[in-house]
Amino acid sequence: MRKVTGAALAVLTAASTLVAISAPAEAAPRKCTVGKWRLTKAAGQVKGPSSTLRFAGGHGTTLQLTPKGRAIYTFTRSARVTEYGSAKGVPFQLWLKYDKGVLINAKITGNKKGTITLRPKTATGRATLHGRVMKPAQYPLKKQSFTHLFKRGQADEALVPLHVSFTCTAKTLRLHQKKKTRTGYTTVANWSYRRI
Repeated sequence: MRKVTGAALAVLTAASTLVAISAPAEAAPRKCTVGKWRLTKAAGQVKGPSSTLRFAGGHGTTLQLTPKGRAIYTFTRSARVTEYGSAKGVPFQLWLKYDKGVLINAKITGNKKGTITLRPKTATGRATLHGRVMKPAQYPLKKQSFTHLFKRGQADEALVPLHVSFTCTAKTLRLHQKKKTRTGYTTVANWSYRRI
């Protein structure tokens, strides 16, 4: 058997070091929620001391969740959201149409199950909102900046909920919200998305 000379040993050591340096580090696994999703169904109910509101619609809205914790909602092809119920015994009904898009920083915990919490003051974008009241009397709701309303905490949460729990698979993302305010309003709502 031939002896390994000092020069040969140095070459072998250098080669093994080069291989070790060149080998790419393993990337952290991508979170299940990261990607682009399309809303297929949304429905919820808000009950208060003297009122009840139900909402549904908005399908076609897209939600993109990025690895850096940003939520990008695009409403360009979203359907109207219908809201109806009663306040102090008087029935009401209206529709809302969202348009354009908004980017919001989000805290996302967990992988296949967890929570998503939006940070309203970080919202940017040109998203708008308009609509029409159908009952008890018909009148239009003028176009407003959804982004501005959301930043001030005055926006409807029918399509952009502030805090939800989620379950995620390779093809679906389901959001759930259940909360009660100090003023006695209870919200229970669900949103179903499919990966694009």
